[in-house]
Amino acid sequence: MKRILVVLPALYILFEMIDARYGYNFHNQSLSSSEIFDIVLNVLFVTIPLFFIVLRRKRYSLYDIVVHASFFAYAVIVFNLTLYVIPFSDFFNMITHIRSYSWQDYLATRLNYGIGFNYTPFKIFTHYDIWDTQIVGNFLMLMPLGVYFHLIYRKRKTFVHAFALFLFVALSIESLQFVFSYLIPYAGIGRSADIDDVILNTLGACIAYIIMVWLTYIFNRQRSRITTHRSNTHSNVKDGHIS
Repeated sequence: MKRILVVLPALYILFEMIDARYGYNFHNQSLSSSEIFDIVLNVLFVTIPLFFIVLRRKRYSLYDIVVHASFFAYAVIVFNLTLYVIPFSDFFNMITHIRSYSWQDYLATRLNYGIGFNYTPFKIFTHYDIWDTQIVGNFLMLMPLGVYFHLIYRKRKTFVHAFALFLFVALSIESLQFVFSYLIPYAGIGRSADIDDVILNTLGACIAYIIMVWLTYIFNRQRSRITTHRSNTHSNVKDGHIS
């Protein structure tokens, strides 16, 4: 039952994503076989790692349920913002008929002209104001990951572990966007692959993690002072009664 509560919010959001994208065709019974194929594989792409993580954990306290349920819901939202819908049908179709695709020339052209792809760091600041939603959005997107990493692992990980995870997640998102946007001619997910997104995503997550560590330190220090003060007060009162 507890495991169901953990995954339920994420599954609900996933269902709403599918309904928003394919609901009209589904209700009109006009879903194509490729669309059904994409729905199934996108669902598996999300749910397999989700259930793998959930089933590995033996116990869930109320704190664990709240934190993990909200984290998985957040992860699905990030998937929606960055990768959904992954066109698996187009990808496998390209693999099956790879000789008839001119994807090498297509990819070379896009890379040469920098179409939807940027490998120059900080180039984004020449095109957007620092408060533009493109910059702020990328900075904020993985900040919750920094919060959740601290809440879930707390004392068991260091900043090096946190930074490595944040960088890995940001690179994975951009790499998948690259694969499914550039290796599938005239299809793909319509996303751009940008090194600045990796930098902003990682920076936002790191700052959120540092803030959480600092707040936890302040909270623990304050709680320690209160405990010590109460203990000293109790001792003084006890000594006064004895005398």
